[in-house]
Amino acid sequence: MTYAYDDLCSINPDKPVMLAEWGIGEFPESGNKASWISEAFQTMKTRFPRLKAAVYWNERWQNDDGTYSNLRVTSSETALEAYRKGVGDSFWVDHPTYR
Repeated sequence: MTYAYDDLCSINPDKPVMLAEWGIGEFPESGNKASWISEAFQTMKTRFPRLKAAVYWNERWQNDDGTYSNLRVTSSETALEAYRKGVGDSFWVDHPTYR
């Protein structure tokens, strides 16, 4: 994401940036989804200060092998709480801005 972010920021030094899609599946054997969401929000704030909107990919689907990929923020209570805390931060724009 660093390359794309830097490229977008170079177009206009004053405009905010939006991440059009991000998310993570619920795969407990691979790690803690809630922790990953919390870390992602912190990374977006500290490494990408002009990022002011980020659209979460909130979807679940069945894979060809019969398993499911669940990116929904409601896949667990802890994931939902981490998401709510992240989006509640005043860092994020909470309404459209026009410049």
